[in-house]
Amino acid sequence: MAFLMATLVFGVLAFGLWYQKQHPRRIISEGQIRVTSKSAGATAMTLKTRDIEVNGARYSEVEMPNGTWIGCQGDCATAAREAGDEFWKKLERERH
Repeated sequence: MAFLMATLVFGVLAFGLWYQKQHPRRIISEGQIRVTSKSAGATAMTLKTRDIEVNGARYSEVEMPNGTWIGCQGDCATAAREAGDEFWKKLERERH
């Protein structure tokens, strides 16, 4: 049973690596947005954005302050606010 599970995990990993090599991400455009936390009186931040293409499909992404790129699904400012609640709280604690 363990061998079967390991084989399955290895197969999925191998397929993912093969697919990524066959269809690499291509950056189409880059930009930036200004985002303010949902809390009142919060500091605004400038975050990088980019549009990428993978196998003919286009996606928008925003770079969080920790360097992680997340999908925007059309609205990068909202995606950054919702994904970064913990970051925004930490930033506010550091300011006070």
